[in-house]
Amino acid sequence: MQNRRIVSGLLVGLLTIPLSFVQAGAVPFPTHKGVANEVSQDIEDNGGQKLPDKIASSLSDKDKLVAPNVVFTKDGEIKNAQTGAVITDKKIVGSGNTPPDPLAKTNGESFIPVEVGDVREHIRAESGDPNPDTVKKTDPGQKKTSPDNNKLVEKEGTPGSHPTKSGEVEGSTNSGPSLAPQTPKTFGGVAGSRSVIPSSFAQSLTSPPKDGNEQGARWGTYNGTKAFFDGDGQLFAQDAKKVIDVSKWQKGIDWQAVKNSGIEGAIIRTGFGSGGNEDGYAVRNINGARSVNMPFGVYHFSYAEDERDAVQEARDMISVLQKAGVRPSDMALPVVYDLEEFVWKDPSDGRTHMSPRTPEAYERIINSWWSTMQAAGYTNLSVYSYRAMLNGVLNKPSIHAKTHWVAAYSKRPGFNYHENYRGWQYTSSGRVPGIQGKVDLNAFGYKNPPVNMTWIIRQEDIAVGIAPPVSAVPLEYRFMQYNLDTKKWKEFQGWNSANWAGWSSEEGNYWLHVEVRHAQTHDFIGMRTISFKYQAGTTAVDGTYAGWRTNDILLGAVSDNPRARTEILIYDVGKKKWVTQFRGPWASWKPQPGIYWTHFRVYTSDGRLSQTKTYPFGA
Repeated sequence: MQNRRIVSGLLVGLLTIPLSFVQAGAVPFPTHKGVANEVSQDIEDNGGQKLPDKIASSLSDKDKLVAPNVVFTKDGEIKNAQTGAVITDKKIVGSGNTPPDPLAKTNGESFIPVEVGDVREHIRAESGDPNPDTVKKTDPGQKKTSPDNNKLVEKEGTPGSHPTKSGEVEGSTNSGPSLAPQTPKTFGGVAGSRSVIPSSFAQSLTSPPKDGNEQGARWGTYNGTKAFFDGDGQLFAQDAKKVIDVSKWQKGIDWQAVKNSGIEGAIIRTGFGSGGNEDGYAVRNINGARSVNMPFGVYHFSYAEDERDAVQEARDMISVLQKAGVRPSDMALPVVYDLEEFVWKDPSDGRTHMSPRTPEAYERIINSWWSTMQAAGYTNLSVYSYRAMLNGVLNKPSIHAKTHWVAAYSKRPGFNYHENYRGWQYTSSGRVPGIQGKVDLNAFGYKNPPVNMTWIIRQEDIAVGIAPPVSAVPLEYRFMQYNLDTKKWKEFQGWNSANWAGWSSEEGNYWLHVEVRHAQTHDFIGMRTISFKYQAGTTAVDGTYAGWRTNDILLGAVSDNPRARTEILIYDVGKKKWVTQFRGPWASWKPQPGIYWTHFRVYTSDGRLSQTKTYPFGA
């Protein structure tokens, strides 16, 4: 059947929803049913991808088109979009207890799911035909359904890119501890809201965009850095990198040619589902990226139906990384959990496997995968999905907070990113030298200038320093700590022009948080938060001494800090209690016969414990 391409000229404006009206879990995007000249959000996100000219009348408006001619029904059937017949091709529906490669149904190209009702409205809008459920002229160059066995027949040619991915969400709610007393100016750019950029470094597109997507999103420059802009010319990310995501469907990649073309990173598929469904090119692609010193990350397509599946998918992902000799520190781009709608069949028992139906179920799945990856040392993690899912079964603040990479082949990524660092898969139709066929293209970067932090551990405290994120403008800084044990914020240096601060606190686990603003306008510029295990400076016990004299034992502790304070405590093992305590670096002790522990403590000059040492002693 002849397929139509979504034309950018047909796209009218999205319904704008004030953030004050958006509630977590219920974002009221329009359905556009019965409005011929409007295009649904999913259709816009799907921009540039081919849709069928005909939809079988037996299909429900709420069924999902997940490939140019494949529909997932609400009841878990996999059907031909144009005939309504059940598809039996094992490459599409699965075989035994093994799910299908999620890219097989699109011959390796990405596709953002669209509701069948929206496709019908799109057909009406383009053709003026009130009944889109009619057979159109066949285009032999497109995929078609074999009437004999209802199997998808693929045309010959080179494969394209990566899973069925999509759009983004507006107005999600932030989560986690609130960042102490704040003002709108101070936090104008936090959690994905549009930040106010001082006029002193206004947008500067110094050269025409070389590429982007069909809806006008494009590359340019901003404040002297490479940047990506949405179709309205609004900044998506500065200090941005052009990144591809690849799988076995790209086959052999000439990585040097890819790098020479200007690609600055790659996210590589490790596999899909659980049970060892490794991507056949995963290790080869990882080695290829490393051979040309290209920054990379990895992703895994999830078929998880519960927490147990998620844990196994994480373990499978870790296994591939270990097989490739990849350590967490080797990856500059995130480790990604790819969440998309799925349906597959197990012919051995007739069971239908479907993606979870509630945000609560997905929250448990994501948390299980996340904690398993973290326990293995992988901390740069992200969820990937598209707008329809993020507004539906993934519409939960805790999930949105973990989602740093979203797909939308439209004018803008409507998702309210919770982090300054973000990624947008803006097209599935990229062409890159060194890769056969199409490939997904992404922009990864920062909405606000990245704030780089450094520190020096001194005897009495820790000196924390900030590298100014922009030059030639007056800046102010604020330094704060969040105690993960007491769950309390504390400001240890208020707003001023000093980009260094001395941090003194008790031993424990903290978030160290720094904000930067314009000194004159107080416009928010950037922030940085890192986790930190605090110890009170470098004050340490250089050496201890315990020796018999004529009538007693001399105990001593020497510190590297002349202003340090020292305590010596004695524990009687037989009596199971502390029996004496001395203040100062030296003490005279007359013990009774027995076994003891001698315990030395050293403090900073203001009384914060820095180090302890304990030794057994017999008298």
